[in-house]
Amino acid sequence: MNLFIGLGNPGQSYERNRHNLGFAVIDKIAEHYSLGVWKDKFKGSICDFIIENQKVILFKPSDYMNNSGYSTSELINFYKIPKNNVFVFFDDVELSPGKIRVKLGGGHAGHNGIRDIIEKIGVNFWRIRLGIGHPGTKQDMGKYVLSNFSDSDQKWIDTMIVSIIDNLRLIVNNDTTNFMNKISLSMNKVELPHSPRNIKNNQEKK
Repeated sequence: MNLFIGLGNPGQSYERNRHNLGFAVIDKIAEHYSLGVWKDKFKGSICDFIIENQKVILFKPSDYMNNSGYSTSELINFYKIPKNNVFVFFDDVELSPGKIRVKLGGGHAGHNGIRDIIEKIGVNFWRIRLGIGHPGTKQDMGKYVLSNFSDSDQKWIDTMIVSIIDNLRLIVNNDTTNFMNKISLSMNKVELPHSPRNIKNNQEKK
C-alpha cells in the first residue's frame, strides 16, 4: 500500500495559491482516475485507487499547512503504511518553476508542512518537491506562497501535473530517477517562467 499526500491550506480562498500546488496534484490524480466523492477521515479528505496492482491512498489534510503532521500520522498508523511508501507532494521555492525533485529522507528546508510531518512521523518518507520559484527575498516569502498563480502559469502547471499522472507507475515501482527524467522531458516542451529571484539577480548583475 502506498500513500500520496498533497499539502495545502483548506478553503476556496487558498485554492489557486502557490502553496496549494500539492493539493492540485492530488485533486487531478483523483479526477483522472474518476474516483468520485472524497471521504472525510483522519482530519482530512481521502480516496483510493489501484495502479500497477498496488493500492494507493490519496490524502489531503484538512488542517492548515503548518499542522499537516497530526492527520498524516493518524492515517499512517491506522493503515500501518511503511514510511518509505509515503510520498508527499508540496511546493518548493528553492526550485525554479516546473522543476521537480524526488528524495527519500532529509530535512524540511524551511517548509512548515514538511517540518510538522517530520515532527510527527520522522524523516523516512519521500518528498516530491514541486518548483514554484523564489520571490527574491525572505521578507516576501509569505506573501508570495499565499498569492495565486497567474493565468499564464496554468500551461506549465497543467503540463507538469499531466506528466506526473502519466508516470505515477514509476513512483510505486520506486523508479524515482526515471520519474524525474520523464517530467523534465515534458517540461522542456513548454515555456517556463523565470524565478523572481533569478530575475532580480540578473538585473543586479547588469
